[in-house]
Amino acid sequence: MPPRQKKSEDEKQKDYNTWLAGPENQAIEEAMVEMKKLKFDNGTCDISDDFQPYLNKLHAMVAALKVPGRKAKSYEQMYIRTMFFEKCEKIKIDDFFFEIPNSCNVDMVNCKNQFADIKVFLTEGQWEMNDYTSYANNKKELVKMLKKFETMYNKHIKTSYKEMSVVHATAMSPLTKLLDANVNFHQLELMKERGDDVPDFRYNALETEFSKFLTGILEILKTFGTLHQSFDIPQMLKTMKIKNWRNIRPFEFYMSEMDDKIKKVRTELLTMHKLGHLRCKYIIEQNLTMAKLMESMVTCDRKI
Repeated sequence: MPPRQKKSEDEKQKDYNTWLAGPENQAIEEAMVEMKKLKFDNGTCDISDDFQPYLNKLHAMVAALKVPGRKAKSYEQMYIRTMFFEKCEKIKIDDFFFEIPNSCNVDMVNCKNQFADIKVFLTEGQWEMNDYTSYANNKKELVKMLKKFETMYNKHIKTSYKEMSVVHATAMSPLTKLLDANVNFHQLELMKERGDDVPDFRYNALETEFSKFLTGILEILKTFGTLHQSFDIPQMLKTMKIKNWRNIRPFEFYMSEMDDKIKKVRTELLTMHKLGHLRCKYIIEQNLTMAKLMESMVTCDRKI
């Protein structure tokens, strides 16, 4: 068999142009578009932005490049998130203490680094310098990185994810309880507005539950956040029940602002519930929009 004839420079450029217009490069470009919307690196300790669009494109890129050994049917943020955590043996998150096994620390660091390295390679590394002389080798390197991440991802689901998801859920439990209580109370209020028959004991029970969990979050914000004022949520809600306060000028002057502050807090809680726990910070005081609205509500309440 005669030796294969080497391609000319023009032929190599033509092959590269064909590849650029093909499905592999399209999948890579689509993943990069979503990737560049997100901020994360090897030092990131939590991700609560919406990573799912990027993860969908990343998985599509793995399929388009026919990465050997791929098994995952999708990449899910619930698993990726538990790769991002502070490296430590012990950690205190608000009122909870956790011990982090060394096996989890090693796995999380390796997974996070590999996940971040893919971003660096595509946006800051050799990929940006691609041309017809280098794209084939760069593609091989990318496939190698994706294969390694695929293996780590599947291993993480079976190992560290189980322990770290408990840490996340436990740390976030005071907030998730409040989000659920707010939704339940809101739905009952909507029933009353529609004229449905709502027993007083049921309304009072859900209001009490909402008040209790809101107080718990405010206590966390006061202990670990930037809230400095005292608060009494049951009394605040009782005050807002003064009959016809909108028609009494002195009451209306102060309480209309209070009413607005409470509505903003509860609307934010409804939004957080709708987005889901993956979009909330497990360190509760780091949910800054919620925290600022609550602080403003407490400040307003102190005026009354």
